[in-house]
Parts: sequence; structure tokens; C-alpha cells
Amino acid sequence: MVTDARQRIDKWLFFSRAVKSRTLAAKLVVAGRVRINRDKAAQASDTVRPGDVLTITLERRIFVWKVLGTGVRRGPAEEARLLYEDMSPPPAPKGEALPDAVPPLREAGSGRPTKKERRPDRPPARRRLSKVERPLCRPSGIPFRKPRHRWQGPPLPPADKGVTSPKKPNKMGRPGADQ
Repeated sequence: MVTDARQRIDKWLFFSRAVKSRTLAAKLVVAGRVRINRDKAAQASDTVRPGDVLTITLERRIFVWKVLGTGVRRGPAEEARLLYEDMSPPPAPKGEALPDAVPPLREAGSGRPTKKERRPDRPPARRRLSKVERPLCRPSGIPFRKPRHRWQGPPLPPADKGVTSPKKPNKMGRPGADQ
């Protein structure tokens, strides 16, 4: 331990192993999650000295530490524990619920809710009619969509096989091969 009376809060948090890096310590302080003697630390450059009480909020835990000294380096956990005295209240037992907790909506043991149970209450969606159930036209008589094929008239009569067409010239410009 060093006899120096003051140290930056971000350095002290890093040396006491409250956070993994000085950058994270600075972000923690700027976010307002660190209090020095009940006052929010505004900057990472705020100083702490032995005797100060720090209130640190990490994730879902709250630590109350009394500063016993300043550090020289980020050493092992045993060395870091010499920098503070833990005054945090004991954590609540896991079995007990908080008094302000909202009671569950379902009975215990009824299982996981289905997708239908998770949906908000609303009227059911309109069912789409099948091809057989669908009307062909609107009440006004106009069809819903155009027919797929246009009417081309009656089919053409088959071509007369007695009439032959003239032979087409081949690649050399001569008439068909049999002439």
C-alpha cells in the first residue's frame, strides 16, 4: 500500500478489481453508478482517500465499500481486498419473493404458455374462402378478375394435304434436293 492520500476513482476501481479495465471504470463513473460519500461521482478524475464510503452499482448488485487505502497496481484478489472493507447488506435469500413483486398470472406448475395464450385478445382473422366457396362475380355482375384465356373463335380447319408448297432453296441457293 502507498501512503499517498488520494487516488483517481477510475484507477482505484481498477486496482480493487471492481471492474476489468480502467476504461470500464471510467464508463461506470460517468454513467452515475458510483457514489463517493453519498454524492455521485461526476468524472473519472474524481479522487478518493482512505475513509471514503463508495456505493457501486454493478448489474443487479449494489456494493458498499469503505476505502482503506490506495493501490499501486492491479494485483491478485488478496491484495485488492486490502484496499476496501465490504459493508454491503447481505443478499436476499433466493426462495423469498420481494414484497413489491407482482404475483404470477398463471398458477405455478401449469407449464409454459402456448403461442396462442401469449397473443393479446383480439377477434379472429377472416377465413379465406376456397375456390368452390368463392363467388365468380361481384354483386354488380362484374367478374373479379379477367379470364385467363381470350376467346379466339372456333378452331381452324385442318390444312388440305393435297396442296404442296414450293420447295425452299437449300444452303447453296438451289431448289430442293430431289429436283
